[in-house]
Amino acid sequence: MRGLRASLEALGPVRLAKDSAHVLQLVDAPPRPRLVVADASRRTDEVQALVRELKLGGVTRTTPVLVLLHRANGRAMVDMINAGARAVLRRPLRRADVDGALRRALGPASVPPPPGPNASARRAGRLEI
Repeated sequence: MRGLRASLEALGPVRLAKDSAHVLQLVDAPPRPRLVVADASRRTDEVQALVRELKLGGVTRTTPVLVLLHRANGRAMVDMINAGARAVLRRPLRRADVDGALRRALGPASVPPPPGPNASARRAGRLEI
């Protein structure tokens, strides 16, 4: 997740949560997040419930949620979108996919060009995660 975290830190401060309850605490305290990234690699049901909770909340209703899945799982992707996720990305993450999801979530002007990854990652179009 280092590559993804570096991309997010280029946009502003990043706060990490240890679980869904911690996410809900963080989003209720200032400063309000511009984006929530949830890793559903192992706990898809828990993350789906978190996305629903965020979308029901008054302050977080408009906060975009980006969900990361470990494998191609069409049903989980549909469930996350139906719960309110703005975008769902599958691993391995590709830089173009991450940048596209961030632009859709935060607006094109919010996402600076990525810092140059190493040459092999650049050729493969993948983030080092």
